[in-house]
Amino acid sequence: MTKLFQLILLSIVFSVSAQNQENVDNGTYATTRDISISGLSISYAEQNGRLHGSYISKYDNGKTKVIGQFENGIKTGIWTYYNVEGIKVYSENYVDHIAPISVFNKSSRDSVGSDNEVKPTYTPTRNHKGYVDYFFVNKEAYIWSRRQWCKIEPENNDMMFGADRLFSVLNDLAQDESIVIYDSTDDQFTKQLNAEDYKKRVNSSTKVAYYEIKEDFFSDNDRYTSEHRIITLTPFVVSEGINDGKPYKLCHLYYPELREYLAQHSINTYNLRITNLDDIFYFRDFDYSVVGISSIYGRRSKSINANNRFEERIKAIEQAHSVLID
Repeated sequence: MTKLFQLILLSIVFSVSAQNQENVDNGTYATTRDISISGLSISYAEQNGRLHGSYISKYDNGKTKVIGQFENGIKTGIWTYYNVEGIKVYSENYVDHIAPISVFNKSSRDSVGSDNEVKPTYTPTRNHKGYVDYFFVNKEAYIWSRRQWCKIEPENNDMMFGADRLFSVLNDLAQDESIVIYDSTDDQFTKQLNAEDYKKRVNSSTKVAYYEIKEDFFSDNDRYTSEHRIITLTPFVVSEGINDGKPYKLCHLYYPELREYLAQHSINTYNLRITNLDDIFYFRDFDYSVVGISSIYGRRSKSINANNRFEERIKAIEQAHSVLID
């Protein structure tokens, strides 16, 4: 399990207001909003809790920092990055998720040329188990990282919560001892939970209230882009006769071990990238709120009380952008 320890902290000044409706490619409309973070002015579009549509951030001098497009929560198409003086630093073409073609300026005076195009170091490909393999990143390639905890609730997340779809799969795997489950008191995977003890924590009425994930969001100089990788998936459930009917932490699951099982469960949805349960997480097609970030030692050290669920997402995105531009 990769450990990412570097954490960049930015002070944050936050304001947001709804602007208008943006017509996006699939014929639907996204809401555009403005937000201010650490001297940056950012306009973004969102739909159903996902970043979806145009995105532009500007420095406090009014010059553009980054401009691009999101589609269902991930970057797509051409993204262009500028320094504080307004000079283009590089651009990316997201023909594949997390594998962009990057084009760098030779210097602040030169235009972008074909001889400084950097093609992807790998192509995301499904393995024989049905999920997309991660790119191997050496620790020396990390240039920025942030560990965070995210809360995923039923609103805007029907692919996970409809008919209790995801929890039914996880519960069956735990009951059948197909996967290793870990005690809810420790997300460092040091204390396993046996099947009998797990079964005492659920009954026929048990339903998931929400999920929490622990993940690393990082940038590397092998690909000059950023990526989320989930470490822990934690169901919070409600059950009659347990914990007075209030949500409680059921257990911890090591997400990389779940991927092959989730990939066996197909999904039909508007997003053509999504073919199974693992794809929902890999392609980030879910609504969430960042509820905590970690210390440099990887432990949860700060709870987030954001006024808007996009605030911490965009803050982290701009942290990653700043490192790549600088």
